[in-house]
Amino acid sequence: MTAHPLETTEDELVSPQQMLPLLQQQRDGYVQLLEIGRDQSQLIQDGQPEQLLTLLSQRQKLIDDLARLGRRVAAVQDRWRQVSDQLDGAHTQQVRSLVAQVEQLLSQIIAQDEKDRAQLEAAHKQTAQQLSRTAAAPRALNAYKAAVPLVPRYTDRNG
Repeated sequence: MTAHPLETTEDELVSPQQMLPLLQQQRDGYVQLLEIGRDQSQLIQDGQPEQLLTLLSQRQKLIDDLARLGRRVAAVQDRWRQVSDQLDGAHTQQVRSLVAQVEQLLSQIIAQDEKDRAQLEAAHKQTAQQLSRTAAAPRALNAYKAAVPLVPRYTDRNG
């Protein structure tokens, strides 16, 4: 998978004609995010924390790009009535379709993240229990060892 930054600048005013490409970029970004989420799930299952951290760094960059893009889309959504009046019926339908796709992708991403969170939480709990058992084992062994007397109990002729 090749990640590419979403090309946006926040201070640009979005025209109705730009709405469709923005939504397509947003959809494509969420598709990438979903793919990264699937890779993330696999790394969690495989217990590969180093690779997971690298992937999470890539994911965060994509999320930052999507956040910037989302602010631009939100600016158009705030004035959707004005914008939709300037688009023909086919473009309006394409915009609605893209919005629905983005919402569906976002729902899938959230569900996958929740599943991954639960899996990480369970792994964390299991690791904590293993550490607790590991720490308790030497204490249990030491309890069975006889204490070595510091002062000899018996003396011989010399002392």
